This record gives sequence, C-alpha cells and structure tokens, in this order.
Amino acid sequence: MKTAAALSVSLCLLVYKGSAQTSGVNVPMIKAHDVFLMPTWQAYSNSNTTLQEFQVLAPGSTLLQQDYTGFQSSSYYSNGYGDGMELMLGLHVRDKAGTGYNENVQFRVGIGYSYVSNIWEGFYKDDRFPFDTLVSNRTGNEIYIDSVLNRNLSLEQNSEYLRLHLSVLYRTDNSKRWSLYGGVGAYGGVGFNSTSSVRYSEYGYTEGDEAYYQDFYGYPNYNQIENTVEEYKTESGYSVSVYAPLGVDFRIAKSNDFFKRVHLFYEMRPGVDFTHVPNYGGINRVYMQFGFGIRVS
Repeated sequence: MKTAAALSVSLCLLVYKGSAQTSGVNVPMIKAHDVFLMPTWQAYSNSNTTLQEFQVLAPGSTLLQQDYTGFQSSSYYSNGYGDGMELMLGLHVRDKAGTGYNENVQFRVGIGYSYVSNIWEGFYKDDRFPFDTLVSNRTGNEIYIDSVLNRNLSLEQNSEYLRLHLSVLYRTDNSKRWSLYGGVGAYGGVGFNSTSSVRYSEYGYTEGDEAYYQDFYGYPNYNQIENTVEEYKTESGYSVSVYAPLGVDFRIAKSNDFFKRVHLFYEMRPGVDFTHVPNYGGINRVYMQFGFGIRVS
C-alpha cells in the first residue's frame, strides 16, 4: 500500500509539473495531464467446461472420479467474474503547430491488478422420493410431499493478474464541468497465485404445493448433508484483451484551485478477452467491465 501511495503522489506531481507547460513555442512532445485511479468489476461469458476437460486442472481429485450421470448444467454458474484496481496516467500529445496540445485526445497508460474466475461451472441433480400426503383441515385439499436430495458439483479456476493497459480516448469539451468520452484500449497481463477447486454438496429438503404449504407445520425444509471442497495450486498463464472504454466525467468544483482539478468518472468497457490456462488451453470470451474512479488533472 505504501508503494502504491508513493507512486500515486509521484504521478500527481508529474501531472502538476506538466500542466505548467501547456502552451508556447517548442513545447515538449508529450505532456502528463491526468492521474486515474479506478476500482473495477467485470462479468465474463460462460467458459462452458466439462468434467473431462477440468480433470487436467485437478488430476488428483477424488470427487471427479464419482459417477455424475444425470447431472445437468446449473444456470447459477453461467458467467465468470472478476474485480481489481487500476492506476493510469493520461498523456496529451503536442499539436501540429508545436505550441500547444490537443486537449480532446488523450493517451492513457497504466497498470492494473485483477482477480478473475476464469472457469466457473456447476452441475446439479435432484432425486425425489415419496415422503407424505397431507390433508388440509380447512379445505380438505391433499398435498403430496416429496423428499428431495439435491446434489451439486461446482468447478472453479481462479487467477490473479498484473496487467499493462494502453488506450486512446476522445473527449467532448474538457473545459466543461460534465464531459463524455470514448475510445479503444487493450491490455496484456501475466497471472499468478492460480488455483483450481472442486466442490461437492448435498442438501435434503421436503417440498409440496406452495399454495397450501402454509396450512402445515413441523416439516423440515432444508438441511445440509455434505459439503466437500478440494483445492489445488495450478500453473499461471496470461491474458490479453481489446476493449472500448465509454465514460462520463464530472468536475467536482468550478473555481476552487484544488478541487477544480479533481474529477469523478464512471466508465464501462465492453471487450473481448483471450486467456491461456496452462494444461487446459485457451478461453475466448466477451466481457463487460465497470469502474467508478477519480481523476486528478
């Protein structure tokens, strides 16, 4: 945390120094103009793995050796996910006249950390057994209660990534209090601290017609029978992506010398990601990333 804070202060000083040289003859080719700090969250499309494919990531798993005939894919595990933090520097390039900078076009470069669930898949099976027949004292309606054994198997592969981000942004009037921007960007990153996990659980409960179930009491509804987790260290791979940053920016103050330099912004990034997981192979997927951050000019 101390290192990150020192880096943030250094970038802010660099921005302040660069902002003092915004016009004149023979200005520098590149000027540091902004520092961005943005927490992020992203959702990925499904990786669609199978039990056989996942076994290469958990070769010693005893859970994967069991019989899962009749299990169905669970919609609960339909998407991968991730979150992280980015620190970026905004750069302006000298205009053709050489006396100033194009304030509406900005290059952004920075580093980011992400924790990503590359593979997140689940399977389930419900086995039903006759349990009881209940008769309502008030209406005389019969309710057939089944005893249900719910079995779940979930597979997950997670990695942490350190990434380099590059993007170019095109802004509306940057002098206004509100501005919009869009552009194109890319990142490349290496993974570390990768793990694969296999989880098996069983739950027992009783069920019936919900319209009449309120007439009866005393039947247990949901009990955990088993919950077993296996976790394995796996090799770390890499990921690359192209995305389209789209955002809205708000300047906090109009006249205060300090706060007029501070902006809040919201950014979304639809993108395409390629991730390589060693021994497993490549994962191609689309994703949507969101971030709410602070920009200091």
